Amino acid sequence: MAKEMVYFKKNVNYNIGVRMFPHDSQGRILTGADPYVGVELDNLRDFKQANKNILIAGLLISADEPSVDWETSNALSDTEIAALVKNHLQLKQRLPGISSLPILYKLIEEAKSQERAKRILNMIQARIDELEEEDPDRIRQEMQGVQ
Repeated sequence: MAKEMVYFKKNVNYNIGVRMFPHDSQGRILTGADPYVGVELDNLRDFKQANKNILIAGLLISADEPSVDWETSNALSDTEIAALVKNHLQLKQRLPGISSLPILYKLIEEAKSQERAKRILNMIQARIDELEEEDPDRIRQEMQGVQ
């Protein structure tokens, strides 16, 4: 059974350390990339006692549960790619937001397999060329799956 959680987030532009309980020698650092900490409701009293000063100073505030849904224009399934290639206006609208070369390669392959118009192929190829010019090292890492 999942335990009820209470969430806190840092309220400043710099990193802060929090302790999960009094005399916690490990603790946790809240950064810009990871500003939230979740505390089980049963351990809330210990957490608040251990972080009394930063809570009073307003460096750490109570927050709603952080969202884990990240919308990205790079997350396209095969069916979405097939539908996107069929709709020129939608493709033209979404193409500037797509920054993943593997997705763009899938788009151009799908357009070729559906025998789409030359303008659609040229539009996708132009976006590929634009991204390839930006940063060749990032492209190599992305294609190899290294982040």
